[in-house]
Parts: sequence; C-alpha cells; structure tokens
Amino acid sequence: MMIASERDIYREHLDFQFSIFESLINGEHHLEVAERSRDYIQELYAPGGGLPYGAELGLSVNDLCNLTCDHCFYASTHDKSLIQREGLLTTEEWKRIINEGLEFGITHFNIVGKEPLLSPEITFLILDLLAEKNGIKYEIITNGTLIERHIDRIKQHPDFYFFSISFDGYREFHDKIRGEGNYIKSRRGLEAISKAGIKNRTIIFTAMPENIDSLDCMLKDLSEAGAEYASIGFCYPTPHNRKELISKLDAYYRVIDKLQSVPKELDITIGVLADEHANILAELYKRGEINITGAAVTQDLAPAIIIPLSESPRIAISCTVLPTMFMSGYRIDCTGAALDYCNDLRRSESRNGFRNLRQHSVAEVYQKSKELWVPYTEKYYDRLSKALKGEMVGTLDRWYN
Repeated sequence: MMIASERDIYREHLDFQFSIFESLINGEHHLEVAERSRDYIQELYAPGGGLPYGAELGLSVNDLCNLTCDHCFYASTHDKSLIQREGLLTTEEWKRIINEGLEFGITHFNIVGKEPLLSPEITFLILDLLAEKNGIKYEIITNGTLIERHIDRIKQHPDFYFFSISFDGYREFHDKIRGEGNYIKSRRGLEAISKAGIKNRTIIFTAMPENIDSLDCMLKDLSEAGAEYASIGFCYPTPHNRKELISKLDAYYRVIDKLQSVPKELDITIGVLADEHANILAELYKRGEINITGAAVTQDLAPAIIIPLSESPRIAISCTVLPTMFMSGYRIDCTGAALDYCNDLRRSESRNGFRNLRQHSVAEVYQKSKELWVPYTEKYYDRLSKALKGEMVGTLDRWYN
C-alpha cells in the first residue's frame, strides 16, 4: 500500500480549497459545495466522527468594558440597556464548564470579554485551570489598558498561544476611536508583558477609513514596545455601530500600501474571511491576487490559504474558504448561553444563543453546535457564491434559525 507523503496531503489540501472558488464561479450550486466541503472537513479533522482535533471554546467572561469603541460588534456597547448584569455564571460554574471541556477533549480556549481583565477572578481562575494541563492552548484578547494592574498574575502563565492587544491606530488615531490617553495605557501594557516574558505578543488592528493612514507608524512604535505579531482585519458593520465602517476593496489596498515600510521583526497577517468579507475575498480572487502559485495552507482547525507578500518582514494574506465554525466549537457567553463566535453578539435578539451551559453539558452543547454547522456552511457558500458573481452581500442576521 502506498502511503501519501506529507507533501501530497499538503498539496491536496491546497487544491481542494482553490477548487471551491472555481466550482462556485462555474455555477455549481452552493448547497452542493457546502456538502462537499463538510465531507472533506469531517474526513480531515474528525474521520471517526467524534470531536475534531483542535476543537475550541471561546469564553466571554463578562459583558463589561472600560472603553466604548465605535466599531465594537457587541450590541450592548452601543445600547447600555442591553448589558448583561444579572444571571451571570459564577466562578464555580465557570470551573465546572472548563473542567467539562477538558474532560471532553477541548484543547484550545480563547478568553475574551468584552474586557476579560475587568473580571480578574474569573479570568485567572480559567488560566490557572488550563495551565495545569499539558497540550492545552490558551489565548486572551484584551484592550491592554489594565495589564499593568494585573501583571503579577499574568506572568504566572507566560506560555500563551497568543496574547493579543487591540490597537486601532497610532496615538491620536487610536485615542479618537478608543478614548483619550488609551494608546499610552495599552502600549505600557504591551511593554509590561514583553518585560515579563509573555510569549506570542500580538497586535490586533481593525482597519477603518480613519485609521489606516497611521498603520505604519503604529506598527513601528509597537514593534519597539515588544510586539511580535500583528493581525490586521477589516471592520464589519452591525445594526448598532457606524454603517460607513463597511470595508471595501480600497481599504485592503490602503493597508497594503502602508505595509511597504514596517519593521522587519514583525510577523504580519492580513485576514480576509469569507464569512465576514466575502466581497473583498471574491474580488481579490478574480483579480488573480489570490492564486495557487506560491500559496501555503494552515492545517489546524482554522484552515486558511496563506498568500505570502513579503519575507522580511513576513507579510501574508490569510484567507478562509473552509467553514469550520460550529464544527470546531462555540462561544460561551457570561450568562452560559452558547453562541457563534461573533454574530450572535451583534443583535440583542440573538444573545440567548442556541443552548445554555447551565442546563446542558459542554458535550451536549457541542452536539447541537455541530447540527448548526450544516446551515452555517450553506449560508457561508451562498454568500461567497453571490460575491463571486459580483453581488454585494450585506450584513447577516444570523447563521442559524
């Protein structure tokens, strides 16, 4: 029997993802593409039908933030009456959920908030539990303004898969979006984790019309403060934030232009996701800027095509055409509601999610999540198909009914 080499499998993975573009352009129905992709993803990540390797949980430990950002996708940021103040999970309930997740086989945990460092008792309980286990990836996303206050606790767990801090421009550009004085606070937080030896220090930048021009200055300054990675994404309008924040192709090219003179020490990824920005992805593909020549692929449970743009600094486009949300896991809200990763938080009527971890185990909720994977993949490819035909696909109410 001939066993396929690692190179053969790698090439097959790449070919399959590019075949999706061509199938949709050539008129294959999006439901057929969705079914074929599900079969491929299932065989690749969970051939036995159980929990896929690399399954993850997102952990929204609170509905609190000390900032009010124009582009925030949380509905409760823009309408304070929607903030979840009652019925919140206790520390004991969080402990049970984390232990259930570990026993079930979850190996990747992403701690978010709104702002996780506003709930230190929960955030550090979770980190303590995860750090005890071998082979567990844990990451955190924070605005960085409270890092100095909690650095003694943070540095007890230096081995973050990613420690991500949100920055939205250089100095006054950032402060216009996130409030006066917050750039310096977040920069000091970045310096603090750098001095403490925290691994995989990452900047998260959301490109918007008013902040792209400062991107190069921001990257230079934050590289000097200790950043190792930069993840650049594009804004997505919701029913509550500013409609003019919708990202179009010109935003992508403005970002590329600003990356011509950035520090060589940084590793920079530009994320173009089919579920969020199908029109940008479709146009780049049709223009030949996303093509198989020189492309690479990731093979974790967030599969992406990697298009290298520069070696020094390392700059690459990361684009997704394989929908794994719901199959890979789900987000747990501070009330125990099981949600998708982002969209359910954009609308108050979606905030109750599809199950609640108070009534169901992590494993039971995962089974429901995997059922929702089917309608998610169908809507995902419907939107990408329309984008490849030149239609504008707008905001989405919900990935599931």
